[in-house]
Amino acid sequence: MIPNAPLSMQPEQSWCYSAYQDWNNADANTNGLIYRKAIMAPYLGGQLGVYKCPADIIPSQNGQRLRSYSMQSQMGNLYSFGISRAYNSGYKAFIKATELTVLQPVDAIVFSEENMCSMNDGYLQVKNGSPSWPDVPGSYHIWNCGISYADGHAALRKWVTTVLHIPVSFGYTSSTITTGVNNKDYLWWDQHTSVKDP
Repeated sequence: MIPNAPLSMQPEQSWCYSAYQDWNNADANTNGLIYRKAIMAPYLGGQLGVYKCPADIIPSQNGQRLRSYSMQSQMGNLYSFGISRAYNSGYKAFIKATELTVLQPVDAIVFSEENMCSMNDGYLQVKNGSPSWPDVPGSYHIWNCGISYADGHAALRKWVTTVLHIPVSFGYTSSTITTGVNNKDYLWWDQHTSVKDP
């Protein structure tokens, strides 16, 4: 899999350059040159629009951000395996697509919109087995989230509980979102991000 992009990654070894974004004036908010140096860039034909959800319309201080998608942390762990295992102990951190056996490619989330309340790098941190979201999936489309899967298909996921009904508001940031163990959205997310590591 293409390598994931936590902030600690070497800049040109990840899908989106491991570039930091914020509500303020971070260079990666608006600097297209950063994304053109990422290892995914040669496959995009210079089209930076694929990084951005069209419904993500509230700009940061230095303009409209170029990216609203992140790669969920359990995927693309060629260089970030130790980080992902430390964050999400006991759950599989996938490096190769061939490792998707129990969690099938058709069900395995790779990229997801991320709410700007937690956006910083290109690595959407996951916490399996614990009813929480350290980083928050997006809900830009009236509580729907754009998601792509390891088999190549993409779909909108409608959040059916209110826990992820978080409007994007300029400057708003959030720490970990927690919910009950039986929350339908969390159970679905948990089943589509990783599996227990035997």
